[in-house]
Amino acid sequence: MSALFQLPKQVPLSGGNILPGAKLTFSQTGTSTLQNTYQDEDRTTPHANPVVADANGVFEPIYLDPTLPHYRVRLTTADDALEYQVDDVPSNQNVQQSVRMESENPFVFLYDTDGTSGSRKYRIRAAGAAFEVQAVNEAENVFTTILRYEAGILYSNETEVAVTTSGSFTATLTTFSSALTGTINYRRVNNLVSLWTTSAISGTSSSNDLIISGLPTQLRPATGVYASCIATDNGDSGLAALAAVGSGGSIVMFLGGTSGVANRLQFTSGFTSSGTKGIPAGWSITYPLS
Repeated sequence: MSALFQLPKQVPLSGGNILPGAKLTFSQTGTSTLQNTYQDEDRTTPHANPVVADANGVFEPIYLDPTLPHYRVRLTTADDALEYQVDDVPSNQNVQQSVRMESENPFVFLYDTDGTSGSRKYRIRAAGAAFEVQAVNEAENVFTTILRYEAGILYSNETEVAVTTSGSFTATLTTFSSALTGTINYRRVNNLVSLWTTSAISGTSSSNDLIISGLPTQLRPATGVYASCIATDNGDSGLAALAAVGSGGSIVMFLGGTSGVANRLQFTSGFTSSGTKGIPAGWSITYPLS
């Protein structure tokens, strides 16, 4: 949008006399290099430079070009006698400003006068610990909260909006004969985390345990949680397993087995201390953060 420079409708005076045919010359501030001004806000029709007042000394609206440097504005009589000159007139009125509003219920009211009746009024406010955007009816007595941000959560029409982050991290698997690392993908949707692999991470076992470390801080639960999954042990990649996800960033794997009570499934560390073990391609777990 263009900046607007418009003289007051009362005519400029000089010694108590109006200035019919007065001239406004616009140039780059501090120089005599002319700069365009316009008759319309869309900057489609330029003014002559200088802009000439009518017989009553009144100028038409003058729109500046916000893409240009600041202006020098020079007012002269019809006979080119200088009345005043001013530099550094902003070409763009949208300069950075700070506005501070303090009250028990500070708000800004927005009204689109070109909008459709009943859907053109909004109120933005700070409400306690929340920031809200509200739709307002025509009578301005009903306020419907359509967006609210509070305690790190965004709500749309009072429904929590899913905030999704995703990526991958390099995990380290311990209790192997040599160092073993691999890529684990993640997606976090609000309070729920999913981890998965597209490639197997496996190696030669040196212990009955299997521990995955390197879980990023933002994916760690407040307290330990469990999730079912599959694991590889002694070359078999389809074994039932349980992942214990700890708040410290480690995932301890437990291998499934059966007990003597009606073949009930139970989980123990249980991995063989030789052969191939690890997590297969397609391994995945899902767990809450709290």
